[in-house]
Amino acid sequence: MDEIKIEPLDKEPEEEPQIGTEKENPEVPPETTEPQIEKVTTEEEVKSTIPKKFIIMVAAIAIIFLAIIAFVPIKNYFFPPTGQVITITDLFQQNLQGELPEEEGYIYNGYSFILYQGLWYTEVQQDNKIFQIPLHFGPKDLEDVEVTGELHPTFQYGDIYITFDPLITSDYISTSIGELTQNLAVIIQRKPVGACTINETDACRDRPIINCTNTKKPVVYFNYDDGPAVELKGNCLVLKGKEYDLLKATDRAILQWYKIMD
Repeated sequence: MDEIKIEPLDKEPEEEPQIGTEKENPEVPPETTEPQIEKVTTEEEVKSTIPKKFIIMVAAIAIIFLAIIAFVPIKNYFFPPTGQVITITDLFQQNLQGELPEEEGYIYNGYSFILYQGLWYTEVQQDNKIFQIPLHFGPKDLEDVEVTGELHPTFQYGDIYITFDPLITSDYISTSIGELTQNLAVIIQRKPVGACTINETDACRDRPIINCTNTKKPVVYFNYDDGPAVELKGNCLVLKGKEYDLLKATDRAILQWYKIMD
């Protein structure tokens, strides 16, 4: 901002002319007073100059002040202040109060689901602790995922083999496995054991070779095939789908594990 300069009001008047008192001019009495013409002119100029500068200064300050007032709300809209950052906890509270549109939050079977940074979150309780779990899909997006079959009661106990076909390379498989194993290890407190369906790659050389038929222990098989679908086969939970459908089958199984969905 350019600096506004104000000239001092006590500006000294220009040097006044001196009237001579030489003896050779007897017509001019020595008591003659100094002429006031120049002094009067200077004061009138000062009086006429000050109000104009003062008005300009006040107008400039007013414009700057109004610009600041107008800019602050615009700035806050595009760049919210740090103290106003919305957290997941804030969104859960807003959702419980019915302040979020349905595409950003809703209540499902008594559980609050909110959309935050592209993921759906809900809260589950385990051993007197509240966990906020992220999912790629909310329950309303998963109601069309077919669930068939039945699991044996022994599936609910012990470590769980996590197996897949290593010859199929897909980021959706690794993402789905990561999402499920995080819930198993941290919240459900079941130890996931990495396995492969066949021993055809270096990554599977030292891993158990597990499928749904060669063991009686609990197995989760990520089947990269047409879906989405969840198949319950005794001791084996099959999550079936390609790309996002595999993520849908995974999230559907997780929500059923927490008994949020039937």
